Amino acid sequence: MLGVATERSKTLLLVKNLDVRATQAELAALFGKHGQIGTVLLVPGNTLALVEFLEVRFTHKPHKRKDARA
Repeated sequence: MLGVATERSKTLLLVKNLDVRATQAELAALFGKHGQIGTVLLVPGNTLALVEFLEVRFTHKPHKRKDARA
């Protein structure tokens, strides 16, 4: 609803500009190094994902881009 303040999630991480070849398993392995993963959701086209952590640790700070396919 517009005009209603909602609290931002502390366990969801939005991952943008992914390689179209990215997979759920690759993202789970990559982000799993930073905490236990609940769910990884990829949008059609695989350029955007939501990564759900089971604990609040990793998602509170922005991170610089890393090229996982280097």
